[in-house]
Amino acid sequence: ELGPVKILPVWAGKSFENSVKTLIANYRLYGPGFLSYNIRKGGLPVFFCKKKDNRAIAFVDYEYWYVSIKNRFSTKPDIKEWCASIRENYQMEGILFFANFLQGGLPEEISRIREVSCDIIETQCGNNGHFMKDMSDVVILDFLYRWAAKKKSPPTFILSTGDGHFQPAVRYLTQDLGKRVEVYGVQATMSRALREAATESFEIPQMDEKLTECFRYIVAD
Repeated sequence: ELGPVKILPVWAGKSFENSVKTLIANYRLYGPGFLSYNIRKGGLPVFFCKKKDNRAIAFVDYEYWYVSIKNRFSTKPDIKEWCASIRENYQMEGILFFANFLQGGLPEEISRIREVSCDIIETQCGNNGHFMKDMSDVVILDFLYRWAAKKKSPPTFILSTGDGHFQPAVRYLTQDLGKRVEVYGVQATMSRALREAATESFEIPQMDEKLTECFRYIVAD
């Protein structure tokens, strides 16, 4: 809620500077000119501020992630590291994994996913055993729009996919609802339209030295 936040007038040293940095990191500040005015007058700085809403929700197109990283890097998704990184930056309200877990090597992935999240959604249920193309996209979009429609929907939506079909939904979130949307996609597989629609996009895995060396050996073999 809006309200005044006062800082003791410490003009020398780093105490005042650190106090301001702490406020900026944890609050949305209103009227910074009022702060500078009070400092010049030698008075007590007053901010009107609002606590930052650091909540987020993540939607993982795991079928895309699993197949893309396997084909390109001959490895499996590093689920633990990725989940740890977004949890470090946000107060996660959920990390939802979507896929047709009945095919390929995906059944074996369920136990790995359960180590980081209990939200595992099978996208081919109720189809009488018939595989439906792009069904995972339909299910993900359904969940995404339901979360966006919530009264207290989180301000940040995280989407792990490279599929350009999600571009209209991402534009709706950013332009119509004012959400921050981060998109994560496997290197060289992310749609350009999706990347441009997002607030920020990231490629996974990040090409650190260890991975680069490993990939070189794979290529050489």
